[in-house]
Amino acid sequence: MPSSKQVHVDAALSSFIAGYEPAEYFADIISPIVETQKASDKYTTYLREDVERRVDDALAENGQASELDYSQGTGSYLVKDRGLKGVVTRKTQANADEPQDPREFTTQQVMWALMREREIRVADGFNSTSNYATSNTSAAANPWTNTTSGTPLADVDAMKEALAPGMMEKTELVMVLAKPTWHALRRHPDLRGAGAESRVVTLQEAANLLEVDRILVSEAWKLTNNRGQAATRERIWSPSNAIIARVPSGEPSGLTGLFAATMRFAAGAGFPIEVRTWDDPSRGRGGSEVVQVEFSDDEIFVQNDMAYLLTGVA
Repeated sequence: MPSSKQVHVDAALSSFIAGYEPAEYFADIISPIVETQKASDKYTTYLREDVERRVDDALAENGQASELDYSQGTGSYLVKDRGLKGVVTRKTQANADEPQDPREFTTQQVMWALMREREIRVADGFNSTSNYATSNTSAAANPWTNTTSGTPLADVDAMKEALAPGMMEKTELVMVLAKPTWHALRRHPDLRGAGAESRVVTLQEAANLLEVDRILVSEAWKLTNNRGQAATRERIWSPSNAIIARVPSGEPSGLTGLFAATMRFAAGAGFPIEVRTWDDPSRGRGGSEVVQVEFSDDEIFVQNDMAYLLTGVA
């Protein structure tokens, strides 16, 4: 009798592919997108001093009210065009087994790559002390990995105290940590208290204890080697840093308090992100289809006291 192997010819499964997907990206949350009608322009800035300066509001029986004044400045942006493309030959598409769809997967890979590069740009900006006010960046006295001397609760309180204020209904506080930093924080005795039964705190419990609206924990990596070399990786968000930023609770519009924003130009057909396809008859058997994803943006850091960078936490 033939064996079970002999009576079957292996073929590609039609409902399963093993593969990798990127981690969650947070750039759109902590550097929210502001759609613009021009590739470069100026925007108005108001001063914190005018919001906090005391004025004499006493009104005499037959007198006039004191006159209030304020100052304003301008900032500017200049978008940079960004785009990537993928090529799929007609032969490859026609020859693909289910569930493979080379055209769809190529488009997905292009989009993932653009999202990754944007995440890296935003993370690099948030991890750079030059984008913060002098009083809004410091090094932790002891790392949070030290369960005896580390003081994450006091450190986070000091970070929040340095932030410029914002209205509760318009802004929220967001904390960004790399995965190892979160792991050090979640098991630190400072957050569990004396006699705690649980060995760790949950993400929501930590946010409540630290009095931030949410904690974003990044698992994202980037390759640091050149193509063809052995893979070497590092995390996109540095495990050495903890960041708290004030971000809009809704879409940025009108008077908005925030640390970072992304100016995105709605070019071409008027869409912020465009996907274009065209035929290239010169490439491959029967020609090819080219898929290109493109957008134009500029990540800017506009209010340097709306976030805090604490280094050396892990």
